[in-house]
Amino acid sequence: MVLRLLLLACLYALAWALPEATAQPVGTCSLGSSSADLDANNVRARLYNNGGFFWRGSGNVYTVPKGGQANSIFAAGLWLGGMADDGTHRFAGTAYGPWEFWPGPLDENGSPPDDCADYDRMYSVYDADIRAYEHDGTLTDDLRDWPHHLGAPVVDGDGIEGNYDLAAGDRPHVYGEQSVWWVMNDAGNTKQWSATPPIGLELQMQAFSARCVPDFGAETDLANFAAKALNHTTYYHFKFIHKGQDVLRDAYLGWWSDGDLGNAANDFVGVDTLLDMGFYYNGEDFDAGLDGYGDRPPALGMLLTKGLDGRSDGRDNDSDGVIDEADERLGFTNMVFYTSDSTPQGNFSSSTIEPYNYLRSIWRDGQPVTFGGTGYGGLETTKYMFPGDPVTAQYWSEENTDGRGNRNTPADRRFLLSSGPIDFAPGDTTEAVLAIVWAQDANRLASVVKLRRAAAAARGATDALMQYGFCTPPAEPPEPEQPDPNALGFYILRQNYPEPFSQQTIIRYEVIDTVPVTLTVYDLLGRRVRTLVDGMQSAGVYDVVFEAGDLPTGLYFYRLEAAGYVSITRRMTLQR
Repeated sequence: MVLRLLLLACLYALAWALPEATAQPVGTCSLGSSSADLDANNVRARLYNNGGFFWRGSGNVYTVPKGGQANSIFAAGLWLGGMADDGTHRFAGTAYGPWEFWPGPLDENGSPPDDCADYDRMYSVYDADIRAYEHDGTLTDDLRDWPHHLGAPVVDGDGIEGNYDLAAGDRPHVYGEQSVWWVMNDAGNTKQWSATPPIGLELQMQAFSARCVPDFGAETDLANFAAKALNHTTYYHFKFIHKGQDVLRDAYLGWWSDGDLGNAANDFVGVDTLLDMGFYYNGEDFDAGLDGYGDRPPALGMLLTKGLDGRSDGRDNDSDGVIDEADERLGFTNMVFYTSDSTPQGNFSSSTIEPYNYLRSIWRDGQPVTFGGTGYGGLETTKYMFPGDPVTAQYWSEENTDGRGNRNTPADRRFLLSSGPIDFAPGDTTEAVLAIVWAQDANRLASVVKLRRAAAAARGATDALMQYGFCTPPAEPPEPEQPDPNALGFYILRQNYPEPFSQQTIIRYEVIDTVPVTLTVYDLLGRRVRTLVDGMQSAGVYDVVFEAGDLPTGLYFYRLEAAGYVSITRRMTLQR
């Protein structure tokens, strides 16, 4: 009896000694209903303002190439988890819903808006929108309403900080050729999935994509490859602002995904620790079905091109040979592949600590991930599953699970990538950039090889793409002198109409002699996208209709070539 009373007294004293977590305000907001498409290159990615990506209950859209039938990702989601000082965990995120982010910012006390519907909007601005405005005053709604007051970045053109005045020279800081910006918080309502109190997290998102590439000088082959790689890459810039009242200790940022790379039933997964990349690839040589990629299965990777701010952890997180320097950043530090069942390695349960444990490479029953086999029950703990090279069948990968050449059976795959731990205190801000890269080659393993090069190109282009105006095309090149009308005949290429255009435009030109004529449309990288005329034409005035089809928004050039020596080029703007 005495021992029991002493134990109770110790527990009571311990409870008083533990710091008490402060109650975080919780709102009564409805989930956001907005969506926007990222489509400046050959990817169409459907974005939402609820913490989920590419799927919100129906109609998954991460389509590569964007005019095709095959989607490359079914669903993905952003996670953040950590521990409060009272010993309980905090979490924001979900797999398939219910979602745990709401529209709008938090105030200085961490309180959500009274009505999040006032902020239920996503803002999409193309670099071409800005150029059209500068050319003739054309103004889109999102360009006009760019939410600088909520944190959307602005290039100051009038010398007045904190304002947004287009007419005076201010511009949205568009990354790449298109940026979609929105703001969310994790305190807008009660969390139905994780069932934890809010962190007090404000998240400012800017997704972007582009086709333009850095200057590689004489490295033509490298530039051509980078152009193709970026044409199949999308980026996601996260800015996390802690406006809550409690330190979030041992915090991890996570990126959950259900890949479904074409046909969902034959995928493999892996991780490349040197590139901080988790990836999907096909486990079969032929990706069958109406939603498959056929005999050239692609590979898709997710990597942090700019990791979280690192803390002093004794590691060279950015692999530059220096440990714990001031600007060191963490890449992905964990990767867990799990099965779609109720085993200890299966689907995590909501309203438990299991999702947070998965961020830390801990299975549902509390056992750590171990090296080899299925990642369970081994002797050597690890943070990464399947880090071996599938191309060479290096141990440990899905191509060789045991060092003896036994491979897994391809199936529907899901994985979780995470980065941490960090301590995230009230008032702290941390940022990261995630890239999703896609590559296709002659066969499934050749696609993995190409994916690695694409990932390196995407990482190398990040800083340049985040510079304002990097993707702005150079001034229109001067047109060649018109030929002598008496000697060669007179050829005129008119400006297209309407300009800018959303779906179709008319190109008018004039020829006087009967000559071979070619009218061709090129993109900003000089690649031919459409030949409109190619053949002999007699003297006259011609109107040619150009249908944009699935071409992405942006600037294009059209060129008239006649008689073998006349070449005239003009610029036009496709604006959806």
